[in-house]
Amino acid sequence: MRVNKKNLLRTACFLLALGTLGTGLRCMKGCETDTSKKGVIKARIVNIATTDLAQVMVFAEDEGKNSMVFVKNFYREGQAREKISADMHDYFKKIDPYRGRTVTIRYHRDGVGDNIIDGIK
Repeated sequence: MRVNKKNLLRTACFLLALGTLGTGLRCMKGCETDTSKKGVIKARIVNIATTDLAQVMVFAEDEGKNSMVFVKNFYREGQAREKISADMHDYFKKIDPYRGRTVTIRYHRDGVGDNIIDGIK
């Protein structure tokens, strides 16, 4: 009897671990490829900031005064830090004149839930 209980416990743990692994892999696949949430919004740019993560963040408000944050990522693997920093600051200077103005922002939502900027007009 003891051998059967050991095998049953090991089998149950193995199946549970296998199921958890399968669920995790499905989530990872969905998170990496799910950029189906796209949008266009008219919003007033309230503020612009850069981060240590090589991002430019755009803080905006829509007509209903709802606050939103949009992100433009500049980090690329293998690219020199100086080039990333220069690209990020050039983009910042490009959109800084829009501060306080209403613009059209095209964006998509990434797997993490960030609103990634595709374009600002």
